[in-house]
Amino acid sequence: MLNSSWKFLDNPPPLAFAHRGVHLDAPENSWASFSAAAELGYKYVETDVRGTADGKVIMCHDARASQISGLTSRVSALTLGQLRSAAVTGEGGDVPLLSDVLENFPGLNFNIDVKDKRAAELVPEIVRRAAAYDRVCITSFSARRIRTVRSRLVRAVCTGAPVTEILRFLAQPGHYAGVPQPAALQIPFSWKGIRLVTRKLLREANEAGLAVHVWTLNDIASIRAAIELGVDGIMTDAPVLLKRELTLRGRWH
Repeated sequence: MLNSSWKFLDNPPPLAFAHRGVHLDAPENSWASFSAAAELGYKYVETDVRGTADGKVIMCHDARASQISGLTSRVSALTLGQLRSAAVTGEGGDVPLLSDVLENFPGLNFNIDVKDKRAAELVPEIVRRAAAYDRVCITSFSARRIRTVRSRLVRAVCTGAPVTEILRFLAQPGHYAGVPQPAALQIPFSWKGIRLVTRKLLREANEAGLAVHVWTLNDIASIRAAIELGVDGIMTDAPVLLKRELTLRGRWH
């Protein structure tokens, strides 16, 4: 059983994460997808952020802007105005700023995957201004970006383990015991047919004070297997399916 001091993690497991919002009828990482998550009753949203050329942080997964506009340039090479004027999602361009999302969805907790260096430099100040320390978990595959975020925060927040820290844990499960960061391992349930998340891994992680969140489970078999195994969180692109299964088990919170 996980015993964590992080308020972000302080809800009955498994935490249910709407992966990039609820994008069944809306673009992922959009205003509409976050609104749909809130309307469906989700309290946790996984999302991605990138920095623009004019120092703004937007919700966007891909490095190139074609995901949110008709432009093929890199997001980092374009200004917010250029992205919004060329956006093809939503009326007037559905390109939300992280600062606006934190302000307009006070009931949502955001698991923020930092996708580039500029965003890593800017996110800590955005979190500070929004006083959102307790409702964000900041993650990245990149150890350098996570170090940047951690070093610039004036107050610590929950952070996920980058790849290097995940590998260190797998090699030495006790290494992070008593260490405040990382707070969570966020890993695939299986990789290339090999089960990564086992009872042994969960026990060792929880004993070290680490939550284990699995991604991205979109079918009933894997969702049921993860719940029965006792994972601390599940990320899904099938939010209705996950909610229904947790509700049937009396575990939808």
